[in-house]
Amino acid sequence: MCLVNNSFQCIRLGKELDRKEKGSITTREPYNFSLFYFQLMMSANIPENDNTTLLDEKIEIGEPELYKVVLHNDDYTSMEFVVFILTSIFHKSVTDATEIMLDVHNNGTGIAGVYTREICEMKVEQVHGLAEENEYPLRCTMEIA
Repeated sequence: MCLVNNSFQCIRLGKELDRKEKGSITTREPYNFSLFYFQLMMSANIPENDNTTLLDEKIEIGEPELYKVVLHNDDYTSMEFVVFILTSIFHKSVTDATEIMLDVHNNGTGIAGVYTREICEMKVEQVHGLAEENEYPLRCTMEIA
């Protein structure tokens, strides 16, 4: 399929050669993409820059939805391990970690932190990974804040 056809040049799709005829001798030169693109645009009659706005609507970007990481109480996970999880994964101080651990112990659940969805998912996976490594059944979930 010939896109541009004049006496000197014919560019064909799928070929990597420009052909120029000089008398009866056909020579082949390296493929010139910029020339191909220019000739393709000229043959399609597409204006380069017509200065029109594509979208007239204003797109409002709001705050991302936040989720909370919730630790659940069980009878087997030690209090020290919960404090370790809170200090290492959630970067809480020892006093804050102890308060959250006591909330988990006394109320059944405790909020470890509030994050965006992707970060919250990552924290839950890290908690489950560390709990599994240390053979604890600690459960951690995420909820919409």
